[in-house]
Amino acid sequence: MNSDPLTPITERVPVKRKTAKSPARGRPADLVACAIASCAALLAAITSTLFFLGFAANDSVLTGLLSAFTFAFLLGAFAVVPSVLTAFLAWRGWKSGLSRKNAVWVIILMAPWTALSGITMLNTPLSKTLSGGAFFASGLLLFWAIISLILGPGRNFGAK
Repeated sequence: MNSDPLTPITERVPVKRKTAKSPARGRPADLVACAIASCAALLAAITSTLFFLGFAANDSVLTGLLSAFTFAFLLGAFAVVPSVLTAFLAWRGWKSGLSRKNAVWVIILMAPWTALSGITMLNTPLSKTLSGGAFFASGLLLFWAIISLILGPGRNFGAK
């Protein structure tokens, strides 16, 4: 046996740990809006599924099920897609600050849902829980976008 110590081939270089590119530059309200929009998208998808299952319980013919599936999920897409887009815009706003253009897009996506769910809640015999929840979520998101548009990018309440 040889008792000579081993010599390293190269120098030992400390490993640099990866860090985030930059801290979030958005407002905490942007993160809350992202969570609200994500919950709205999830609830809209669940409602579409329950709507389809209501058709499936009464119809056993494949063509009827296919038309019910198409109807339920395409109708649900009118709620899921704006909610997912709003969640994405809010997440981008949280990471890099919400731009005025993105705030206007959120207003364009949420204003019809606020109006439609308010009308549904007041004038139809449909579930007040579903339409009230949609009204509350879309109203909060619309309010968040309007306030963000007024404040402008990078400006917080109380900032000087």
